[in-house]
Amino acid sequence: MIYRYFLFLLVNVVFIFLLASTYWQLMRDLANSPAKIPEKLAQALQMGRARSGDSQKPVELRYL
Repeated sequence: MIYRYFLFLLVNVVFIFLLASTYWQLMRDLANSPAKIPEKLAQALQMGRARSGDSQKPVELRYL
C-alpha cells in the first residue's frame, strides 16, 4: 500500500514539474518576443485541428 502511495506521489511530482516548466518556458519566450504570439497561436490552432480529424479548411491568421 505504501509503495503505491509513493509511486503516486512521484508520478504527480514529475507530471507537475514538466507541466510547470513547459508553461514557464512558453511565458519566457512570449515575454522575450511578443511579436511571435500570433505565430504561436497559429501553431497551436493547427495542432488542434490535426488531432480533431476535421476535413474542413484550416484556419489562417493574417497580419494587418
